Amino acid sequence: VRDGKIIDGAAVFYDEKRNPDIQVDCEGHILSPGFIDIQINGGFGVDFSTITSSVEEYKRGIDKVSRQLLSYGVTTFVPTVITSPPHVYSK
Repeated sequence: VRDGKIIDGAAVFYDEKRNPDIQVDCEGHILSPGFIDIQINGGFGVDFSTITSSVEEYKRGIDKVSRQLLSYGVTTFVPTVITSPPHVYSK
């Protein structure tokens, strides 16, 4: 971002030949941004479309998915529900 506008990162890197202010030795490891899953219906035994016995248990299920997704590089996700009969959504 430069002067409040998103710029072309490739142009800055290749054309301006700028170097980072700080370099970190990752000792052979790769550092990359986390993945963003913009539609996930559940996972790891949790179905976002199904309220089980309580809202607290449902919240624990979302927390479980959050923790498990990290091991796959997903740092952000949007929990979604599948198309269901209207009575399902009232819960």
